[in-house]
Amino acid sequence: MDNRENLSDLDRIALKKGPLSPQEAARFKRLSQLQGQMSSMLIERFKRNIQAFSEFIPDIADTFRNYRPSRTLDFFCTENGIPNLMFPQNGNEILYKTDNPLELCKEQIDDVLSKQRYVGTGYSKEYDQFGQIHFRYLSHAVAGVKAAMEGEGLCTARELKSCPNCVVVGIGLGYPVGLLCERMEIANLVLIEPDPDLFFASLHAFDWASLLQYMKENHYGINFLIGQTAQQLSEDLSGFYERHGRFLSGQCICFVHYANQEIRDLVSTLLKDYYRIHSAMGFFDDHLFGISHACWAVTHHRRFLRADAAPEEWFRRIPLFVVGNGPSLDRDIPFLRRCQDKALIMACGTALDTLYHAGICPDFYACTERTPQIAETIDAIKDKDFLRRITLIAGDVVHPQTQKRFTRSAIFGKPDEPFFWMARAAFPGARKIRAINVMNPIVGNLGVSAAMSLGFYRVCLFGLDNGKPVRADHMHSKYSTLYSSSGISDKGGNYDLSSGITLPGNFGGEVQSNYIFRLANRHMELVMRLAHEYCPSLYITNSSDGALMEGAKPVKSNDLMEEFLQMDDIDKESALSYLQDCLCLSLEIPEGELNLACLKKEFSRVCDSLIEKIRTYAKKERTAFVQHLESLSEEIAKLNANPLTRGLGYTLEGTSQSMFMMALNALYHVHDETKAVELASRVLDDYVFLLEDAKRLYAFLPDYVMGDHLKHLNGHLGFDHPGFPAPAVPQKRRLIKSGFSDPEEKFVRRYS
Repeated sequence: MDNRENLSDLDRIALKKGPLSPQEAARFKRLSQLQGQMSSMLIERFKRNIQAFSEFIPDIADTFRNYRPSRTLDFFCTENGIPNLMFPQNGNEILYKTDNPLELCKEQIDDVLSKQRYVGTGYSKEYDQFGQIHFRYLSHAVAGVKAAMEGEGLCTARELKSCPNCVVVGIGLGYPVGLLCERMEIANLVLIEPDPDLFFASLHAFDWASLLQYMKENHYGINFLIGQTAQQLSEDLSGFYERHGRFLSGQCICFVHYANQEIRDLVSTLLKDYYRIHSAMGFFDDHLFGISHACWAVTHHRRFLRADAAPEEWFRRIPLFVVGNGPSLDRDIPFLRRCQDKALIMACGTALDTLYHAGICPDFYACTERTPQIAETIDAIKDKDFLRRITLIAGDVVHPQTQKRFTRSAIFGKPDEPFFWMARAAFPGARKIRAINVMNPIVGNLGVSAAMSLGFYRVCLFGLDNGKPVRADHMHSKYSTLYSSSGISDKGGNYDLSSGITLPGNFGGEVQSNYIFRLANRHMELVMRLAHEYCPSLYITNSSDGALMEGAKPVKSNDLMEEFLQMDDIDKESALSYLQDCLCLSLEIPEGELNLACLKKEFSRVCDSLIEKIRTYAKKERTAFVQHLESLSEEIAKLNANPLTRGLGYTLEGTSQSMFMMALNALYHVHDETKAVELASRVLDDYVFLLEDAKRLYAFLPDYVMGDHLKHLNGHLGFDHPGFPAPAVPQKRRLIKSGFSDPEEKFVRRYS
């Protein structure tokens, strides 16, 4: 959704026509006196539009029926009778700097449609080392779509005359909206106008009533976002896609109709946040693992953080160091050694290994991963007394093998996972579990989110680089034996920086990053922004020599030394005991009741309903198929809207949206409409197979712990289907190479 080059398209097109001559300017002034002659038409159109909005979108009618603009709006027209707008308070500035606004808008729309090509968001075939049906069926769909796309070239909106999702920023007097709908079928139209005065003016100039009727008759979607701030806009836009299908955000035409500073700021925020709508959606197998892992935590009396107990002031005033394992951590080790008794320390992921070898004892180990291999990285530390001092901080999806490695735990509920809602719906006690937001996509997000959730006033960030300074030759601290000796690579996968994405550096310059780290950085910023709103006295410093984070002041660790050396040592044991005894709880729920809370019969019913809709669908048009995908998405969204069934919706949503996104790619990357629809239908055939497998696997809950779940698969990944036999489960792989032995037998605390 990068449209920077179109920000001033309207003015650019107008300028090509040449500046207004003095004679033309004088003529415009004379014609503006004819406003009275056209006032009756403007008034009648306004009445018809308000009546139409009363029927279709009553909130807009209620807002603008008696609206009073904040500035004077003077309508005028030339001999062609097309209303234009003048702003007397802005030196008689004219909205459309031409004598024919409609012709100017036509040129802009023609320009946009000829240049906009459907690129969209897609997937690549992923290696599955754990045995997950999501990857079996999605990879099969990806392979089919990519094979069909070979030699096709990119399709333009003008060629296909169809658009699944169109976002217009700055709608002016509404003319570009009507022109877009004349030129192509638009399944979903999102109209963003930050200036309510202009939208009020459009109610007089443009025939919204006819457009609304047209959209209704064709079952097209239209969504108005008027007068929102940039932050409100991001939230409302996300809500639109949650209701109608996140897959729509992956294939979109977006253009800016008119440009001013407010529009530019708005677009900047949209560009920063738009990709988050369809990122990190989760998937079916992951959710089954998460449900089972959370159930294990409950039945084994692990401690959950409670939402009904606010931390006391003395606890909140303890400084907290959140430590990631980025390459810049090496520079901060001397500070952390000297000041390790002055603050509580949270080691995020493999930073635990780094701090162990650097002689720094953390108080918390933050873990987000649900994979069993994480236990291997913990077991690599030979000194078990070192581990016994540490409290596990995690989301409820963390693997039982990881939970077993720690005596004390403080587990958050994860509200973007099914168990959180299943438990709340079935067990009143579960409503006391403290939720944590945006603890993904990397473990550093959990560290920052946990710090904000626990209410610490003074938080210092180290090694949370979210990328790599250009001069660095590694992705993790050199103190970490896991990446230097154990065989774990920090070059590929999430650490691959070949995408070319860069972020502003915390201390200037740029940082090499990628999609995952950019998302992680943005999530940290959002969490800190919200925390600052609730707690103005919160002070966060970032000593990481990585990506700049809004909300954290860049301060090098050497410049923190004087502040912390003047502090008294803290009583860590008292703080950690207080956390366990006063801020945490255990749930007493028998496994049989947890089984019932999974709503297995309802899950099967939902899958059967989706399968039936797919098998009975027969239309062959591109835009109609988009609406078909929307109807499937909306059925899942209805589950999400109800707290009693939200867990079921979350279980299905991520995988469903991923499959629908591949179907959308098929529809808009193949020129021939018949072939495109056939290809999209084959993607849904894969989705049906997935749903059939999902029903059978869901029945095993809550006994579907990752790794142990293979006992249910009988050596095959899912089940056989006509022409599509189940492949063998991938061979289990160790994370740490065989024979690795950490040379550090015993932890030695170091202060220098």
